[in-house]
Amino acid sequence: MAVMFATLLILASVVGYITEKNIINPVTLFSGLWAVVVFFSSLGFYTMQVPADSTYTWFFAGTIFFVLGFYFNKLFLNKYSFLFKKKTIVSCKKIVTPRYRTLYTLSVICIFFSLFNLFNLVRQAGTLNLGVMQAMLQSGEYTSNDSSIISAVSLLIISPVSFAIPAITASDFWFGRRDKKLLILTFLLIVVNMLSTANRTTFMMLIIFLVLAAYIKIKERRKSIKIEKHKRRRIKRSVFFLILFGIVAFAIMTMSRGSEIFRNIYLNLAMPPRMFEIWADEINKQQVYGYGIASLLGFFYLIFYVLKNLFGLNSIPGIVQSMYDWMMLTDKQWVWPGDKIIANAYVSLFWFFYVDARQVGIILGSLIFGIIASRSYLRAMSKTHTAKTVAFYCMIFYAILFSFVRIQFALSKYILAIFFILCFAYKDVRLAEDC
Repeated sequence: MAVMFATLLILASVVGYITEKNIINPVTLFSGLWAVVVFFSSLGFYTMQVPADSTYTWFFAGTIFFVLGFYFNKLFLNKYSFLFKKKTIVSCKKIVTPRYRTLYTLSVICIFFSLFNLFNLVRQAGTLNLGVMQAMLQSGEYTSNDSSIISAVSLLIISPVSFAIPAITASDFWFGRRDKKLLILTFLLIVVNMLSTANRTTFMMLIIFLVLAAYIKIKERRKSIKIEKHKRRRIKRSVFFLILFGIVAFAIMTMSRGSEIFRNIYLNLAMPPRMFEIWADEINKQQVYGYGIASLLGFFYLIFYVLKNLFGLNSIPGIVQSMYDWMMLTDKQWVWPGDKIIANAYVSLFWFFYVDARQVGIILGSLIFGIIASRSYLRAMSKTHTAKTVAFYCMIFYAILFSFVRIQFALSKYILAIFFILCFAYKDVRLAEDC
């Protein structure tokens, strides 16, 4: 059954490519990703336990409803803007540009904050080896003595800005002025973050976002009749070298942690169905339901965190705290998805939907996620796209790409990163010559 579902998902991926005429659309990416996950998990390599057919059925259903959500928005909802303010007609043309000085300042603050964390981590670990530091962070051996104020600053400012900067920089590189200061600060922030968290994600994010933005740029230029072919070739060469550099860097960082590259890739993609089953059994035993809060935990937890710490709320509501505790449990508690495999996290976005409303949650959550992905994608690919819409799609693209780990909307830093991009990172500048 797994092979049949994987084949059907590949067909859905091809349909997405045919209708959208590119490989970065959500349908092709999401369907192709889950075709690989379903197929890999059915192989049972490295003692990986093969999930039940019912698990594959609901993963397949979730992916199909994501696809339906994408096309439902494209055909029926995309013409609506859902703005909270009325549109006004202005005589001046406007362009969207990053608030460079704000980004410089916040990047420097984030770098110094990450350096402080790195110093504490190295002091406790006694080494700069990424594998040792990551094991220390995951095992809980690393202890932080941060005050409540520093913790709040980290949650509300440092983590979201650090998360958003790669998308903003990648968008600026291809659709802005390629600001050198922003590029250098982003690179420094990523290096320090990578060392202080022993995590390669931020580095890979920048590479992926640069490639994604470049691809959108190529598509934009193909739509222009007057554009020279050599400019498209130049962008394509840049994309090729970016991908090559990313692959080599990923391999080097993986080996530096003492991991086998192909085993690591296989297990990361093969374990989500089994991890889903393990943690689905746990919430079924406890009769836990999230009612939408699990999937949007990043939003709800953020609201009540602010109310508690700034406005004196006695405590975070029980259901929100329960969902937070369950999410943290999946991250910190190690389980056995295989006879010789121990792992944490990787429960996939479908687990969060399942916590909310079981099978109905998988269907509705996937449908809504498909609508959100469709809206951001169509805005980024439209003729009126801006650096902001491209940066926003980079964030949604990330959520799709790492959907085999978790739903990103469960993380407060992800919610705030999107809010930062949409509301603070950019400004409208009127062109004087048109006024």
